[in-house]
Amino acid sequence: MRDRQDHAVAHGPWSQEALELLRAWDPLWAADAERMTRAAWQAGGLSPRIAALVALAVASACTALDADGTRRHIRAALAHGATAAEAMAVLQIGVAQGVQACNIGVPILAEELTAFERNGGAGA
Repeated sequence: MRDRQDHAVAHGPWSQEALELLRAWDPLWAADAERMTRAAWQAGGLSPRIAALVALAVASACTALDADGTRRHIRAALAHGATAAEAMAVLQIGVAQGVQACNIGVPILAEELTAFERNGGAGA
C-alpha cells in the first residue's frame, strides 16, 4: 500500500503501465503531463486523502469510466485515511452527475428524433 502512496506522490494519478506507454509514444508530452498532474499530489494545497478522493471522482465520472483508475484511487484514498463512506459518497455524486447528463440529453434526443421523423428519417 505504501508503494501506491509513494507512486501517487511521485507520478500523480497515472498508473505505471500508462506512464510507460505514454513515455514510449511521446516522451516530451508524457513528461509534461506527469509533471502537471502530480502537482495536485505534491503542492500541499490538498491533503493526500482529498487529492485521492478528487482523483476517484474524475476516474469514476461518466465521462471517464476508468475502472482501473477507480480501483487505484479507492485504494489510495483508503490508504490516506479516507473512509469507505467517503469513497462511496464520491461514487454516489458521480452517479448523480450521470443522471444530470440524462436530464439534459434526453429532452434533446426527443427533439432531434421529432425533427428526424418530421424530415422523413433523413439525416441533417
